[in-house]
Amino acid sequence: MRSRNQDYKGARDYEALNNFTKVNLGPSCGPERLELCDEMRRKQIEELLALPMSELKYKIKRKEDQIAAAEKELKGFIAKLEKKYDEAVQVQEKKQKAIKQGGLNIMKAVQAYNRRAKPKKPERSRGTSSAHSRDEAEL
Repeated sequence: MRSRNQDYKGARDYEALNNFTKVNLGPSCGPERLELCDEMRRKQIEELLALPMSELKYKIKRKEDQIAAAEKELKGFIAKLEKKYDEAVQVQEKKQKAIKQGGLNIMKAVQAYNRRAKPKKPERSRGTSSAHSRDEAEL
């Protein structure tokens, strides 16, 4: 059963779109083509066709209001997430500032100075034993 007025949520490449048009476009179930509907959908359409226009408009409005309420709920959720994100960013920025002020910036400045001012000599890594250093010297 094909139904009209549905958002396409598939891929946007040629093959996917072409496949979608072959499968989903063309005559479909609706008030003008009841013979294409399954029994449940046909019954639903016939019930809606029997309604006065004012009642049908009311039912449509209620469904649209439900969609609007769901969208509003999502926007509220997103706003809460954005607030939490902003708070987390502020905490992270404060931590970075404290680390930098706690010596990182001066350490980097000294490192840069040492690179420019002193001739290169082999660095000893932390925890290297003197026996290991002697072995390297003999090589």
